[in-house]
Amino acid sequence: MGSPRPAWFPHGFGGGAPTLARDQAELLGEQSGESDLVLCPMPAIALVAGRRSFLGEAELEPLARGLLKEVRGRGLLAAWRRRHEGAALGAAPGTLQPQPAGSLFWERVTANTLLHVLPRVADAIHAREIALLLEPLPDALRPALSEAGYTEVRRGAAAGQLCPRAP
Repeated sequence: MGSPRPAWFPHGFGGGAPTLARDQAELLGEQSGESDLVLCPMPAIALVAGRRSFLGEAELEPLARGLLKEVRGRGLLAAWRRRHEGAALGAAPGTLQPQPAGSLFWERVTANTLLHVLPRVADAIHAREIALLLEPLPDALRPALSEAGYTEVRRGAAAGQLCPRAP
C-alpha cells in the first residue's frame, strides 16, 4: 500500500520522502504527543508528523523577529533608512556595522538567529516546553539541553533530544 506520508513530503512532487525526513517524522510521532511542541530542521516534518513546530521557517523567522523588533524600536521610516546597515536587526544603537547592500541575507539570518531565536529556544528548553528537538542542533544549545535533562533518541537515520517527562 505504501507510506501514509504524503508523496510530496518534504520536497519533490511524487518522488516520496528521503529516508532522513521520513525517519524524523516517524521519530516525532513515536516520541512526542499530538499537543507537544517540537523543534525540527523543516516545519514540514512537524506538519507531516501531526505536531506543532516551536519555530516557523528557519530562514524567515529570525529575520521576521529582528525586523519586528527594529520597527517597534525605531519606527518604520527609521528601520527603512537602516535597511543596508549591519546584520543584527533590532540590536542596540551603535552596534550595527555598515555592510555593502546585497550581501546581508545570510549574515542577517545568522545574526538574528543568535540575537532573537536561540535565546528563545534556550528558555523553552530550560522550561521543558519543547518535547523533542531534532538534530542537527547548534552547539550553543547543548549546555541547556544537558542542564534540563534531555536525552538522545534515535530512529533509523534520525536523532533528537527528548525532554524528560514529569513523573
